[in-house]
Formats: sequence, C-alpha cells, structure tokens
Amino acid sequence: AIAVQFVGLSDAPVNPATFQVFCGALKVDITSRITKFVKVTTDGFSLDNAQIPAGKHRLSLQVQDEKQRLAERELRAEVE
Repeated sequence: AIAVQFVGLSDAPVNPATFQVFCGALKVDITSRITKFVKVTTDGFSLDNAQIPAGKHRLSLQVQDEKQRLAERELRAEVE
C-alpha cells in the first residue's frame, strides 16, 4: 500500500492537476502510469495494492499550489 498526503499552506490549496512523478536520476516522467490507478486530490492519494517491480526505486514527487509554488519530495524504496 502507498499513501501520499499533500499539506498546502493556508493561503493557497494544492492544485492536484499539477501532480507529477519522475523516476530515477534521469527523471523519466511516469505520471501517467501512476494516475491511471489513483485519483489525485488536494489531499493526496492512496493505492492499496500497488504493483511495483522488484529492485531499488527513486521517485521524485512534485505538486504546485494555486499560487504556482512548487513542492518536491524524493521517495526511495527497495522492493524484494
């Protein structure tokens, strides 16, 4: 299971349409692979039965608020 929570500032909510996911050092855009399985909202998203290939993964998650301020976090995971 994967759960991602967005916490915006009080003066501007998160804009879910700006959500992007990039994979690896080359930052390959895999947003469409993620968003076909989840609905991204202003609060984030969750996926109960994520199908992730075995190996080490480095994902960069990006989202902007209504004032176009960008937030980016890196997620590293190792799947056996």
